[in-house]
Amino acid sequence: MVATKLQELNKQHALQTINSFLDEFKKCCNQKQQANPSHFENFLDRNFQNICNGKIIGKTSQDFLKRIQDLQKKYSRIEFEHLRDCLISGDKAIIEYDSNQTLQNGEKAVFHIIAIATFTDDRLTHWSQVSHDKHRHHA
Repeated sequence: MVATKLQELNKQHALQTINSFLDEFKKCCNQKQQANPSHFENFLDRNFQNICNGKIIGKTSQDFLKRIQDLQKKYSRIEFEHLRDCLISGDKAIIEYDSNQTLQNGEKAVFHIIAIATFTDDRLTHWSQVSHDKHRHHA
């Protein structure tokens, strides 16, 4: 077997791409209209895979758009701050952040999320995350 060395991901470029992706994700989740594939064409590979807490929730970018529709029905607002740092290993960026979410009934939740984003040719091809509900506040 011949081992090939992967190109190390540029940390600043990874952070910029992930922040732009998360900004677009947040914007789409917080609007009432259906998300358009063009919103994510600069960030996602069309075979983008999404895993949450060990469960595959999408195998394509179209599945990801359906996921946004599900989140629009469940939450009235989703917020998180820009990432300032990440760990890089090969073609992967490891990130950690909190997501403040307001359910449609006004109940608020804070999720702590750790994710591994995999890149190919400057696009996200895989997003695997674990999330933990830090605490919930009733309206």
